[in-house]
Amino acid sequence: MSEQAEWGGASAGEAGRGRDRPARTDSGVRARVLHPGTGEGPVLVIEPVSFWGGVDEHGTISDVHHPHCGTSISGTVLVLPASKGSSSGSSVLAELIMRGRAPAAIIVTEPDAIIVSGCLAAAEIGGAAIPVAEVAREDWPAVRTAARAELAFASVEIGEYAQVDPAHLG
Repeated sequence: MSEQAEWGGASAGEAGRGRDRPARTDSGVRARVLHPGTGEGPVLVIEPVSFWGGVDEHGTISDVHHPHCGTSISGTVLVLPASKGSSSGSSVLAELIMRGRAPAAIIVTEPDAIIVSGCLAAAEIGGAAIPVAEVAREDWPAVRTAARAELAFASVEIGEYAQVDPAHLG
């Protein structure tokens, strides 16, 4: 997937909902970039997980109460509403990224400070960047049912919108 030249958000002088929330278009799903980067892989849809104590150093969900306990998130396009738990989860995610055991990309429906902080730390410390994107809840079914996804937001600014065409969702 290539980055799109048209972001579709409100212009710098416009305030309001156009820039605050991604929306579905006729040609696909618009995603707000929460962290730039490029990643692709099989889609793994899970319930919220705490990276602190819920994911081990190999990138496997270790929380025995999580429905996906024992499932590896490494190399996947992780699709979840948001993370949960301690802000220390950002350091766990950063370590996973730097060790090459993290998801290839992350898609959420709510902005998530824990996930974004972990990605920012890994990019700053180790130079590794994985993309994080927010999609609108009404677009969740299109994302959840994809077999594979690719996010290529290497030079997109945080907060900008990028188009994800259906061809790139499976």
